[in-house]
Amino acid sequence: MVFSATPAQEQVRFTGNTSADATLIHDAFQYVALYVRESLKCPNIELVESEVLPDGAIKRDPAQPEGTGPATFERWTVTFCGKKRPFLIVFWPSKEGGTMYRVELSPGTDS
Repeated sequence: MVFSATPAQEQVRFTGNTSADATLIHDAFQYVALYVRESLKCPNIELVESEVLPDGAIKRDPAQPEGTGPATFERWTVTFCGKKRPFLIVFWPSKEGGTMYRVELSPGTDS
């Protein structure tokens, strides 16, 4: 799958397995792209490699927005400016319908 993060940005290649549809991938990726541009000072993201993590791979925190209810945890490894950084992406059903998501650096990753 190839998608554009923003109209001015080149297309980004997205590979691997994900539970998200194209719209949800695009929406969650905006936060990843913002972090890479602003915090890591890199304007170009070349690749996102996604994988759905097995149940129990991530210790659940009831204080997080998804709580302890059903959720899918994914690792998106992002290649940018010759470097790679993993992000944890969490998807869970919204009580109002649709899907909510949360994006963070993968546990153990420095900022």
